Amino acid sequence: ISIYDTGSQNLAVSGSEQVVTFSSVWAESGVSLEDNRRIKFNRAGTYKFNFVAQVSNSDNAVHSTWFWIKYNGSNFPNSTTQITLNPRKNSSTPSAQLMSISIIGVAQNDNDYIELYWTGDSTTQSLRETPATSIVPETPSIIANIERVG
Repeated sequence: ISIYDTGSQNLAVSGSEQVVTFSSVWAESGVSLEDNRRIKFNRAGTYKFNFVAQVSNSDNAVHSTWFWIKYNGSNFPNSTTQITLNPRKNSSTPSAQLMSISIIGVAQNDNDYIELYWTGDSTTQSLRETPATSIVPETPSIIANIERVG
């Protein structure tokens, strides 16, 4: 499956976990997206999960953000990635940084699922979509690709 989101996702509550949502599917086969958040594996097996998020900070201070995977509703061990975001560039231009991760994991049973979660130390952080211009296509706030590797 290859999925993405065309909207920005603001961190609602500092320090609280928040699920990452996806609005669109480029392609899917054997893996599906449910409720815009749950990535379901039709068959047990080994899968590679890759994602990249465009994270922004609109505050004039340094902030940290964490991303991790939940497998069937429970935190997936050792799946957290942390980034530190620079202060905004100026009052109208937030700082932005790409965060990416690649993990290989096993779906133990048919119909197991994963979800991507995130949190941060300030509500000034968001997963930021950037609109298209006359020459550059839109930048999704999050892109994920999951493929069966065994």
